Amino acid sequence: MDDFVVVGQVSRPFGLKGWSHITSFTEPAANILSYRPWALRDEIESESVAEWNEVVNLQTKSQMDGFLARIEACKSRTDASRITGKLIGVPKESLPAPKKDQFYWFDLIGTKVFNLSGTLLGCVDEIFDSGAHSILRIKADKKEIMIPFVSKTVREIRQGEQILVDWESDW
Repeated sequence: MDDFVVVGQVSRPFGLKGWSHITSFTEPAANILSYRPWALRDEIESESVAEWNEVVNLQTKSQMDGFLARIEACKSRTDASRITGKLIGVPKESLPAPKKDQFYWFDLIGTKVFNLSGTLLGCVDEIFDSGAHSILRIKADKKEIMIPFVSKTVREIRQGEQILVDWESDW
């Protein structure tokens, strides 16, 4: 099962009947409840390969403070504790197409980043939310650059080709 995208993680057991709290990595967070099918795998280092295991008979629901899920194999709190920490993935093709000028972050990983002078700053290694705004983490050799992922800084995105930023390499 290749081409899965991580959309969340199993947090901790809930109750006695095999339910688990779910941490959503989607925006908006409730989108995780609509994606199917789910698959689980262990959280691993990026260089390792882990197999996705498709979830059978998944139940999901919103809870006041988040989301819950229960898979058929989990009948008790003990069963649910065995999947704590597992990543939740869905097939890439099951995600809706992004709207114009919107991108899935995972599609930008590995994209070359150039500044307005045409200097290659490196490639996108990670995108994360800092609270105030999102951040592009750019890696080039042993150097790392953090660039705000905002329209004032990110001038153009050509998915699969390059990202053009108003940023100098020595900032």
